[in-house]
Amino acid sequence: MQTHTVKLNLAAVTVPVPALQKAKKFVEWGPKHSFPATVLGLIRQSPTASAMIGRKGEYIAGEGLSCSPTAQPELAAWLTQVQAAQLLAPTGADAAHLESYAWQVIWAKDKKSIVEIYHQPVDTVLWGEKNAEGRVETYYLCDDWSKSGTAEFPVVPLPAYDPKKPGGTQLYVFHHYAPGQRYYQDLSFTAGFNDMATEAALTRYRKNSVDTRFGGNTIVSILDGPKDKVDPADPAKTITAAAQREAFKAGVKNTFQGPEADSLLFVFGDGTAEAAAKMVKVQSLSAASPESYEKISDQAIQAILSCGGVTSPAVVGLPTQAGLGGGGSELREAYETYDNAVCLPWRRGIVAGLLELFTAGGRALAEVPDDTEPLAIVAPLPVRQHFGEESLARVLEDDEIRQAEGYAARKKPAEAEGDAPVQTEAQKALSGSVGGQTSIDAMLNLLAQNLTTRASCLARLKTFFGLTPEQAEAIVPLPAETTQVPAGTV
Repeated sequence: MQTHTVKLNLAAVTVPVPALQKAKKFVEWGPKHSFPATVLGLIRQSPTASAMIGRKGEYIAGEGLSCSPTAQPELAAWLTQVQAAQLLAPTGADAAHLESYAWQVIWAKDKKSIVEIYHQPVDTVLWGEKNAEGRVETYYLCDDWSKSGTAEFPVVPLPAYDPKKPGGTQLYVFHHYAPGQRYYQDLSFTAGFNDMATEAALTRYRKNSVDTRFGGNTIVSILDGPKDKVDPADPAKTITAAAQREAFKAGVKNTFQGPEADSLLFVFGDGTAEAAAKMVKVQSLSAASPESYEKISDQAIQAILSCGGVTSPAVVGLPTQAGLGGGGSELREAYETYDNAVCLPWRRGIVAGLLELFTAGGRALAEVPDDTEPLAIVAPLPVRQHFGEESLARVLEDDEIRQAEGYAARKKPAEAEGDAPVQTEAQKALSGSVGGQTSIDAMLNLLAQNLTTRASCLARLKTFFGLTPEQAEAIVPLPAETTQVPAGTV
């Protein structure tokens, strides 16, 4: 009996150590600087990571820049000049995917200010060796590092941003500090790489199972194993049993093996009838059920979200057990926690970069109160407060409701001469009705019994009936005159 195993195991994802290439004077992160591309591939192939990182980039980019032209006129004008708002989306995406960003900055001819800023995809940036002060003096750019050095993809050196050496074009690179990482940024979601690969593999495995209708971890038994035989095409040649087994395995693999199929164990008989009678046709070795795969998938998703600092899947647009995510108040609280811990530091990092470049050359910000920020990125709010129609009707005026529904405000009648108030339709109907007159009579009766005051009656007539002060005074009688008797008089 011959047994043969085809192993299709996936290797674990490892993080390479950046290596300095002395001859080239730059530092590669993986062979041919391949690790950034590996990270982007892991993110794109994992449904959870792709949604999480994509939404993170949108949150970092926010909804635009907030800078008062009145409080900071020079800064506001400079932001427009360098088109800073257009930097937000690509910079936020780089910060989310590779946790750093890079800008090409161009100095004015007089070397006193920066007049242009352009986004540089951070995966195309390769660091040069650090000097004695721990600073990178030169960066190297290439659109595709896997093909670097060719005529189509040359390596271009670019000096690092240095306000002490103004002039020309420089590269401004930003990333948060992490201990133990001398070159390149330390990715916060590194621990989730294998879970991203697992989720991607399970996705392809399920597709393979559908495409091939074949289960993995299975014994394929050939009851009557092959024997050496004469080649029908050339009687002088012999087709060995081993060659027949290899051909059979190759045929099965080509037919059933998808990109992520599991191991297949082939068991061949020795060609005798006794062996064939004792062998089974197919035997499954897999104890895994669809439920177990779903469990592994759920564990991978949870690990990815945890590495990304996600407080609730709904915050990044992923479904939860309750659908797309609980009440609005609960989701807002989860978003605020996530935004403050994960996204806000990056928005501040982008703002810090803009302010640093603005003040290069000695330019200063206008003085503002201590609790006022000269520049900020407007944070997005994924869940906004909504009120029902009845609540809105209670708190909004008629014209406000009409405006919300897209209708113009009602035309108000021209005011009468003088300061006469304009009656509403409801006031006109009430003042000219029998019920209105009855209400006035009842109010005057209460006044006569000293159960209300004259001032209250006047206010009601002006407010509810739309009468002028003179008209109200004419309706409500003055109190009867009383004679004061001097003390001690009988």
